[in-house]
Amino acid sequence: MLLAGLGLSVSMIIWPLLQHESEVGSTATQTIAESPAPIPAGAPTSTPGASRTPTRAPTSTSTQIPSPTVGQPTPTPTCNLGVDRQLASGWNRSRLGCPTQQAQTIWAAWQPFERGYMFWPSDTRRVIVFFGGRTWTEFPEQWVEGSPIPSRGDAPPGLVAPIRGFGYIWGTHDSVANGIGWAVDQEKGFCANIQRFEKGIIFHSSTVRFCQDELYNWATHPDFAPLFFSAYADETWQRW
Repeated sequence: MLLAGLGLSVSMIIWPLLQHESEVGSTATQTIAESPAPIPAGAPTSTPGASRTPTRAPTSTSTQIPSPTVGQPTPTPTCNLGVDRQLASGWNRSRLGCPTQQAQTIWAAWQPFERGYMFWPSDTRRVIVFFGGRTWTEFPEQWVEGSPIPSRGDAPPGLVAPIRGFGYIWGTHDSVANGIGWAVDQEKGFCANIQRFEKGIIFHSSTVRFCQDELYNWATHPDFAPLFFSAYADETWQRW
């Protein structure tokens, strides 16, 4: 009776334990089955519930800007006539423009003064006065051979009163006489290589033997200082 009772008691204790272990094992098996497989390192992951529809690659919305076109400078038209080689170094196109005629060697007259010069080219027969302040003016030839020359008195020692056409302009116009003063040497005839432009002239003394009849060309004399002038339409001048 004791054993029987003991066996019954043992059975009552062991059976619940076995049943509990069976439940625990079943739960463990179910837990293992439901656990997700481990993810290898470096493998891509996906978010649960994320759409599996492939994503279209983004379309570039950038606008290609065309390269700016560099404006080409407008070519400067060439002059119809060329500049004489002897005079080319005194030519400034922006100030003189293009030649209006070919260069020519003409007879001319020249006289230096205290504060300037007087120049007479035979092609226009006009007197050009170059003032020391780098301005110039021009007068039509007014003197006639044999006409009297206005007097301004005796010249100071070492200086000279101009004669002929130069003397008439100098004696008649106070602005000329006061501007350039007395002459420092006699008037001299010489040969000038001259070219006229749209906005002025360039001339250079020439050492040819003759340029008009057989008149002596003072530009061939050793004491004659070479002349090279540009006179601009804005009434300024440059000696080269």
